[in-house]
Amino acid sequence: MNTTKELLDQLREGPPKGSPFSVALNNSQIPGRSSIYRNWKFQDALLTSLDPNITTLHEMFERSASVYATQNCLGFRPYSAETGSYGPYSWISYSAVAERRKNFGAGLLQTYQDICGGLPQGGVGLWCNNRPEWQIVDLGCMSQSLFTVSIYETLGLEATEYIINQAALTVVCASADHVEKLQALAARCPSLRFLVTMDKVTSDANANNTPGRLPVFSLEHLEDVGRRNPRSFQPPSPDTIITINYTSGTTGMPKGAVLTHKAAVAAASCAISIVDLREGDRICSFLPLAHIFERVVEGASLWAGSSIGYYHGNIQALVDDLKALQPTNMVNVPRVYSRFAAGIKAKTAQAAQSMDLTNKDTLSFLHGQISKGLGLDSCRVMISGSAPIDPSLQSHLRESMSNTFKQGYGLTETYAITLAQDASDESVGTCGAVLPAAEVCLQDAQDFGYMTTDKPNPRGELLIRSSTLFSGYYQNPTATAESFTEDGWFRSGDICEIDNLGRVRVVDRRKNILKLAQGEYVSPERIENILNGELPWVSQIMVHGDSDKSYLVAVIGIERASFAKMFNTLREDTPFSSRKDSLVGDDVSAGLSDERVLAAVLDEIRKVETSKKMNGFERVKAVALLEDPFTIENGLLTPTLKLKRHDAAKTYRFLIDRMYTEKDVGGGGR
Repeated sequence: MNTTKELLDQLREGPPKGSPFSVALNNSQIPGRSSIYRNWKFQDALLTSLDPNITTLHEMFERSASVYATQNCLGFRPYSAETGSYGPYSWISYSAVAERRKNFGAGLLQTYQDICGGLPQGGVGLWCNNRPEWQIVDLGCMSQSLFTVSIYETLGLEATEYIINQAALTVVCASADHVEKLQALAARCPSLRFLVTMDKVTSDANANNTPGRLPVFSLEHLEDVGRRNPRSFQPPSPDTIITINYTSGTTGMPKGAVLTHKAAVAAASCAISIVDLREGDRICSFLPLAHIFERVVEGASLWAGSSIGYYHGNIQALVDDLKALQPTNMVNVPRVYSRFAAGIKAKTAQAAQSMDLTNKDTLSFLHGQISKGLGLDSCRVMISGSAPIDPSLQSHLRESMSNTFKQGYGLTETYAITLAQDASDESVGTCGAVLPAAEVCLQDAQDFGYMTTDKPNPRGELLIRSSTLFSGYYQNPTATAESFTEDGWFRSGDICEIDNLGRVRVVDRRKNILKLAQGEYVSPERIENILNGELPWVSQIMVHGDSDKSYLVAVIGIERASFAKMFNTLREDTPFSSRKDSLVGDDVSAGLSDERVLAAVLDEIRKVETSKKMNGFERVKAVALLEDPFTIENGLLTPTLKLKRHDAAKTYRFLIDRMYTEKDVGGGGR
């Protein structure tokens, strides 16, 4: 305990002021690469665990169940049919979770043995929204050395079938709404033997004698079977697979990253210090648990003795859950933080009409009220990951929330752990230092003009070695080989630069970088992040440049309410002010193609581009406006809300061609 606490305190401590956060190792530079960088406190060896006695997540939870037995572990909000609303959080203690996962693990093996005559081979699927039962199933599988495969809640049937068959899943534990989908796939998924629903079993779902249908059991039933047929744990080893985590995939079918308990322990060890998790803290679980980012944070929470409160399933009503939970720590993605910022800016503008916001005390009071309105007044740490966050958005939220706001970086293949800012790093626009479990270097990306000899900072593709690194892509040796260099470095696919304090900034994904007709390379994601962060009426954006064109165009998804309000107020300042009608009016959809609106949009974009000192070739010259152009349902967003850029450009090729045609001939004012 003392050793773990001392190590955690050490990890939370930043370097002396002015000293580097990551250190270049002596004599580690070779031609075409930068020096190798490690965390300033872990220059001699990489971190593998906070506690030498904990080498698997099963051992981790066994310790937590003992140390934090009576503490709140997993929470949910019961629904009341009478009131039509969700009540306060109801909690399951650490000891109760430990008992339930033990019973589930035993019941799963007993049921499999009764049906199949042996023990499970292959993995156990998880297909449901975030909920306590997800963790109970996952922990139960760990206790019997089984691995799980979490399927994105919104994944289509084709990709789901592919994952079930490739991972040879024998059982899938799912919410009730997925049971019939799985029954429809059963004939094409020969490894599947039965289904477990986390909800009550209906008579239709349990029509087990119908030919071609799989047996369906409730989670409660399996726990009861395990209670009546107890089994000893079959503890995993550090090299046992804990999960095959399928990438959400911006192109093609997802790849399954094989991750071990050894990687999970190293990742959780880092995550505890990044998120600053402590006994009794509360986090809200709403990012998909099929995403490795949420998975590692929840593992770290269980290690720290924190409480995990699950949202009630409607992301649009997330603030209601936050108010009920009062989280102390938050992990989130830039897109959701952008929504927070838009709301904060709107409330600040409204308050400015009646309050003197030049007074620091008044502004501080307002920020406190806004935080309270979001349910975040107890939140002392906020982490952004999954994609780069615009520096101005990070700065704005750090100031308005009056807390520690940090950015991190990781990949599915590194168990979400590679880089993160520590509490003493007040910079914006970087992902911070190399974490104690990792080491990185840069490799020349000569074809894109990024070199490790660049001044003032080396630039190139980020290469990673880590205690958290995956073992390879499941049954895909070709993709595995392509993802590593000959000397064993993992190719991240991200172009980065490292500053003089050892902080890493992501420039863009290699595959996203555009080359325009004049030979200039452009990072569309960087431009998108800037515009998304600065313009509250922008909900979604895709910046695009054809290789035979010298300028950029953009397909923009609007935030309806902010958009209407913004552009209706502009009519007094436009050449059209003599007209009595508003720019948009009540029919927002009709206004999206209004030439005056498009001109006003470009004017607003130009203001941001000028303030950010963007190069001429980085500026958007034409726009098309739509409502919700990119969704999971239309196949243009991944389940983690990342843009499928190639597919989106193909879908909206008609708009891109029209923008270029009209701009080239000088028509349309765009």
